[in-house]
Amino acid sequence: MDQRIQLISVLIIALLLPGCISGGPVDEDHPFSGEWTTQQGLLMIFFETDTLCSTEWNVFNNTTENIVDCMDATGMRTTQTYNHTFVGNVLFMQPIHIQIEYSDGNTSSADMSEAMVCAAYVPRDIAADEATWEAEVNAVTLPSYCETIVGIDT
Repeated sequence: MDQRIQLISVLIIALLLPGCISGGPVDEDHPFSGEWTTQQGLLMIFFETDTLCSTEWNVFNNTTENIVDCMDATGMRTTQTYNHTFVGNVLFMQPIHIQIEYSDGNTSSADMSEAMVCAAYVPRDIAADEATWEAEVNAVTLPSYCETIVGIDT
């Protein structure tokens, strides 16, 4: 498959559903632990795993790095970087950079920071459906890097 098509596919997934990879939930002391509600009232759980493709979420102040290492299975390792901010009960995430490393030593990367589109997550015990999720997101001030929230018509 053409590397550009692979990169575009990963970018779409990175924006819509970061963390939706089979495995186990992040540790209880991780800032993204627990069940979250996102667009369309979907359940979101941030996973980390050491199976065929290892996955980890590294949090650094207001940025997050999600590494999905499938080098052994697919010959690719993906590192996605996000801005993230908690505003009240809402976690906002904006994908800002992606890098794909291939087993042949080549890399592809893209800067996405100009796209001011964010995903928003609300703890599931506060918002278990789409209407409550949208109300919670609309009740807070968006971070400066978010102009649009995936799943909310503006």
